Amino acid sequence: MNAAAEKRREKARNLRFRKPAVKDLNLGSIREQLTDIEEACADVHWYCDSEDGWDTLLNALDGNDEDAWEFKLAFADLEGECERMREDMERVIDWDATLEDHFDLFFAGIGAGSVGGGYWGYDD
Repeated sequence: MNAAAEKRREKARNLRFRKPAVKDLNLGSIREQLTDIEEACADVHWYCDSEDGWDTLLNALDGNDEDAWEFKLAFADLEGECERMREDMERVIDWDATLEDHFDLFFAGIGAGSVGGGYWGYDD
């Protein structure tokens, strides 16, 4: 088979086997992503609380105090929701210790595209 035909074949294969939607849906990545979101929201919330940050936010929103407060509260709310979700996950895992060991098996296709770059359910 020539190189051009092999390249077309590989492109066609890549179109059929896209990255799975649940590739990073495992307990470790969920915890990590929740922590990252929570930290980013805390940074925005902290910056908005600083005098320079509040002035910058007001300038960006054309001096509208109400919109600035809504913006600030939205990040505070998201930070709180992430914290509650993380605590709920830990509470459930503490309730059933085997859940942490088997969490990744609860989701179909969890191994897809991860170890070895293979595709779950498809032969090489």
